[in-house]
Amino acid sequence: MTQEEKDNILGNVNNIPAKNLAKHIIDDNLTLEEIMDTGDLKAPERLEVISIVKSEKEKIKAQLEAEEKEKKGKEKKDWEEISDSKNLSDIEKYIENHLNGTYFKEACDLLIQIKNSYKEKDDLLKEIKNNSSTYTPDVIVQFIKSGKITKEDLINIGIPEVIIENLSKENEKIELGNIPETIEDGYTEVYFWGLPGSGKTCALSAILRTGVEDGDIDTRNGLGFHYMNQLSNIFLTKCGVLPGSTDSEKTQYLPFDLTDKRGVKHPIALIELSGEIFEANYSINNNLTVDSSIVKTYEIVKSYLNGPNKKIHFFITDVTKDPTKTDNKGITQQQHLKMMMDFLDEQKVIKNTTDGVYIIATKSDHLSDDKSQRKDLAIDHLSKNYSAFIKSMKKTLKENKIPDEIYVIPFSLGDIYFNNLCLYDDSSSLEIIEILKNKTNKKNNGGWLNWIKNLFNI
Repeated sequence: MTQEEKDNILGNVNNIPAKNLAKHIIDDNLTLEEIMDTGDLKAPERLEVISIVKSEKEKIKAQLEAEEKEKKGKEKKDWEEISDSKNLSDIEKYIENHLNGTYFKEACDLLIQIKNSYKEKDDLLKEIKNNSSTYTPDVIVQFIKSGKITKEDLINIGIPEVIIENLSKENEKIELGNIPETIEDGYTEVYFWGLPGSGKTCALSAILRTGVEDGDIDTRNGLGFHYMNQLSNIFLTKCGVLPGSTDSEKTQYLPFDLTDKRGVKHPIALIELSGEIFEANYSINNNLTVDSSIVKTYEIVKSYLNGPNKKIHFFITDVTKDPTKTDNKGITQQQHLKMMMDFLDEQKVIKNTTDGVYIIATKSDHLSDDKSQRKDLAIDHLSKNYSAFIKSMKKTLKENKIPDEIYVIPFSLGDIYFNNLCLYDDSSSLEIIEILKNKTNKKNNGGWLNWIKNLFNI
């Protein structure tokens, strides 16, 4: 809510129904104290507002408690089903579905116990050599402490010493920030569209780290500043620890100036779209219930998209994900991506303000060890598994007179060991940074000549 909208409400308190005032309080647009300070809220209306707010908050609390109870009940039932199991895949599935749950440590201990019961040292080292992400760092540390393997054993099978030295290194807890109501004119808005688990946060971390380290990216103070610093510091050292999952997804705002090779600054507002945006888009367009806070974020992003600033869109796909896997609403990643592309077309975002649309295929190192082969393999993967999304994108680009040859960027963070330790490789990030330097508007320093140069990107 803008300050003007807020002032308008406070100036008309006596003409606004109590239920509407209560909704503004519940949505954190206003406080009861602010409304009271106007002196226009009479006692009966005040009591009615307080009653409505209390009732709604009790409903929300009851709903959250019910959801938490249901979640814990399912977790307990799942644990009881596998606690006496000897089936590794069942236990691994439980751990994947209940990260940080009540019985998470017991499940990990059970998994290690079973694996230890039949793994000899040579077999274990062979398994690690064939796939270094079979085990997490914590498990490897336990193997070393128990004497099952040594650090020298790991070095002898090709695990870099810097990885072994960082086995106990913990990842930083990422603190999510807030987004502004509006984005000021003059920015190029860069959108990263990706569902939870697609790798977009890791990709953004790498891009920011590369740009900051090279001196090309100058982060701006204000909303998003702390979040950007956290992301860019993930790969501060040669061995980075991949960020853990957050308790909830939130759309993030990352404003910075990007300096090109001629020393010219490009103001960029990077928007990391969360899964909640996809959820809201699907639910709203299918008349399903959606949380009011998610709707609020969705409407803010929608206002960004309909604003005058030029835009670039990066759609994120993970080449290791099963394209047929559905979310809690039974919807696949491809269906969500296609719906979002159709939404951008319907809102005329592609026609009016878009300068480029790209696809980033994350974890492309799984496609081939040979970097020169990854682009073709990524294109082939997308053609086979995301044909509906690709066709929709090509059709939209062609109809809006944007080159319809889809630019696919195979993206890799580098070599990953034990699921979350990374030897950082900046080559993928550099490719995206070059795209941003070439496709975004230059900073307008004033004067009609500079305005014309910026307009024609010269």
